[in-house]
Order: sequence, then C-alpha cells, then structure tokens
Amino acid sequence: ELQSLVVLQNGTSLLGPIEFHRSVRDAIAAAVEDGIVVIEPAGNGDLYVGGLGPSWLANPSDELASGAIMVGAGGSGATLPDVADRARVPGSNHGERVDVQGAGAGVVTPGYSDIPGASGDRSYTACFDGTSSASATIAAAAAVVQGEAVARTGEPLTPAQMREALIGTGLPQAAEGPEGIPLRNIGPRPQVSAAIEALGA
Repeated sequence: ELQSLVVLQNGTSLLGPIEFHRSVRDAIAAAVEDGIVVIEPAGNGDLYVGGLGPSWLANPSDELASGAIMVGAGGSGATLPDVADRARVPGSNHGERVDVQGAGAGVVTPGYSDIPGASGDRSYTACFDGTSSASATIAAAAAVVQGEAVARTGEPLTPAQMREALIGTGLPQAAEGPEGIPLRNIGPRPQVSAAIEALGA
C-alpha cells in the first residue's frame, strides 16, 4: 500500500496515487500487461486526481492508463456518523480515474493495541482507515473473486476483467453531502457474492 507525495503549484505537499510518477506508472503497466491484478490506493490528499497533471490520471481511457484498479475510501456505516455508508470519506482522493471504493473507516486490524483490553496476540486497532484500509479490503475482494474464477474455469481473470467484475456488480456510491452537491467520484462498493455470481457456472 503506497501513496505518493504530490507537491502542488502553491508548494503544498499532499498524498496522491503512486502512479503520479511516470516510472511507477510504467512498472504498474508492465505488471498489468503480464496479467497481474494491481490494486492501488487513490491517496488521502482530498485531491481531484484528474487535476494533478498526468494524462493517465485524468482519463481512465488514456493510452497511458496503467491498468491498476484505483481505490477510494468510502464510509462503512459503522463509524463516522456524519458519513453515510458508501459516501466518500473526507480526505479521500477522487475523480474519474478512481474505479471502486473500499471501507475507509472503522476497519479493525492487528497493531497499535488501542482497543481496550487488547494486548499480546490480541493487539488490534480500529483506526486503520482512509484509502489504506479501503485498498486492503478491495485486494481481499479481488483475491476471493480470482480464486473462484480459477476454480470454475482453470484460468484467472485478466486485470481488465477483474475491474469490470468489481465495478459492474458493485453498489453505487452514496452522496457525501446535502442534495445538490456534486458527487466527487470514488466509484461503487464491490460485492464479492455478486461478482462471483456473475462469473457463471
């Protein structure tokens, strides 16, 4: 899980997608060309990724698009009472290039031991959030769908097929603010069971 430090024209440094850097975009594109499904966090800079400069971040159909599945952070419905389930979590980057969203709040994972009573091998934190937790949940979803695809057909889905499966069977993004506020796209929330059902017999 990597993000990139993006320096804006006014000198502000924020976190953007790692493929902002051409050399990283090239490495990701090579992996995708080899059939590897790459899951990439959009970053937590509260940025419109299409405005960062590189053409491949502005247009998903750009000839230089890396082929990675880019992930934004959505509300889980369990925390952040002012953020609806599947609405963009404040701080998540957004834009047409962002394909899908994962749970970006209230995700429990090992480490930090900040949950009361947690210690030793029961040390957990509930503050794994943003596009870090979101991309981890989407990587897990993709792994399950890929395992089922191989079990049914003997062949893995291509990166493009995986993107189509996760987007096409996902639940739509919810509005993040009052009615009339334009949606800052982070994509649908993939549904593993629906993606598997779409694979067929």
